[in-house]
Amino acid sequence: MEWEKAEKHVELIEETLRPFRLWNPSAEGDLKHSGAFVAHRYYSHLRNAHLSALIECRWAKVGVTIEVIDVRTGKFWGSYTRRVDDIRFIGGDHIPTKLA
Repeated sequence: MEWEKAEKHVELIEETLRPFRLWNPSAEGDLKHSGAFVAHRYYSHLRNAHLSALIECRWAKVGVTIEVIDVRTGKFWGSYTRRVDDIRFIGGDHIPTKLA
């Protein structure tokens, strides 16, 4: 019983300290969900998450997409897609059209 309380407390702290995660929607998941979080890629700052997504995408195979997500709110901050000659960035819905 105590470990359940402690586990929930630890998860809550981890989500508040490092809320930005990298998500690979094309990764193999279980039957209910397609995609998976990129392992050990949790960030406290949005800028660091975007730089890491760019680096991960640089070394990925062509066609792989890496998304930056805030797990506290579920907000989609953007995605990077590896292409043959470049990496395409697509911003989230909240980014003004002037900046996208």
